[in-house]
Parts: sequence; C-alpha cells; structure tokens
Amino acid sequence: MRQRSILIGLGLLIAAGVGIGLAVRSSQNMPGMGGPAKTGDQTVQATNSVTIQGFAYAPANITVKKGTTVTWTNQDQVDHNVVSDDNQPAGGPPTDNPLLNKGQSYQFTFNTAGTFHYHCTPHPYMQAVVIVTE
Repeated sequence: MRQRSILIGLGLLIAAGVGIGLAVRSSQNMPGMGGPAKTGDQTVQATNSVTIQGFAYAPANITVKKGTTVTWTNQDQVDHNVVSDDNQPAGGPPTDNPLLNKGQSYQFTFNTAGTFHYHCTPHPYMQAVVIVTE
C-alpha cells in the first residue's frame, strides 16, 4: 500500500512538472510573457535593435513606440546602409546615409508615427520596415 502511494505521488509530481514546462513554453509566445506578440501579420518586437547580416535586416519588420531610437549594426563582411525608400512619409531615416563597415552601427530616432520602409543602397533587394506607433 505504501509503495502504491509513493508511485501515485511520484506520478503526480511528474505530471505537475510537465504541466509547468508546457505553461512556460507556451508563455514564450504570449504578449507580455517573454516572447514576441503577434499583431496581424506583424511581429511586435521587444527590441529596438536590427542586425544586418547575411544580406538581410533582422528582424525585417519591427514595431516601436514614437520617440524610440532604433540601432542597426552591420555584422556582414561587406558594407551596407539604411536609407528610406522613395516617397516615404517625413520622419523616417534619411535617403543618403553612409555605408557601414562590419561592426559599425547607425542610429535613428523615430519621432513620427507611421510606416517607414527602408533598404540598402548597394543591395536594393535588402528591404525592411519600421512601424512607429503613438
């Protein structure tokens, strides 16, 4: 009888541990619970940093609050930059930013709400978006 009680208790402990593990894992995808939140097809990032690597901006789409400074850091062996696409609303990055060598960073403070598309001048297929909310 005592052995059965021990086995039942052990089984309950294991079940509780699995339940806690599943709860922690699922919380990583819930807003405010340690993971990125989904809004439509956009991922709201908990970061204001963009890495330039592998001929891409990562993350390619970020959402930040007005007044946020975003930092882009080039990790590629080749030079890249961050320039606003043509016909963008005022308040986005300039259209003539200098090229960044590996390890160099560029910062821009978004003081206007809106959607700002940008690209790399030497590699125009490198494209990304910053969405700025109130």
